[in-house]
Amino acid sequence: MVRRFCYKLEEIFPISGTPERRQQTFWVLVSKPYYALAEKLGSLKLSVACVNTMACLPRAPKVTRVPRGCSGNIYVDNASYRQSLRFCFWCTPWDMESAVMVLGVHQLGVPFITFRSLSNLVSGGSALGNETATTFLSIAA
Repeated sequence: MVRRFCYKLEEIFPISGTPERRQQTFWVLVSKPYYALAEKLGSLKLSVACVNTMACLPRAPKVTRVPRGCSGNIYVDNASYRQSLRFCFWCTPWDMESAVMVLGVHQLGVPFITFRSLSNLVSGGSALGNETATTFLSIAA
């Protein structure tokens, strides 16, 4: 298990703040009404997805709401690092793309929630998940 992480607070310039006065943030919370709505999507039945006739998901996709998702500038494909991130930050999914959108709308004071079609599962995953990610890489994010 990784024992130490280097991370930094993000600098933001909120639209409602004093011009050129930076603020710092580490966690940005999603909109509570959107988060509540996302829970209702868990019962949504999705059909099996295919990129083409040769590349389909091995099982029907599902919508899952997570308690805490994280975004950062690293692709997490190392079991020890993944376990350490989960233990330190209590993240289940991890991605590299959401942070830029989240910081932008947070600065503007716009309510938001993010959805991922595929993610690095900080909680683990399986070889099946890795195969699925490889198959759908062309349409991910």
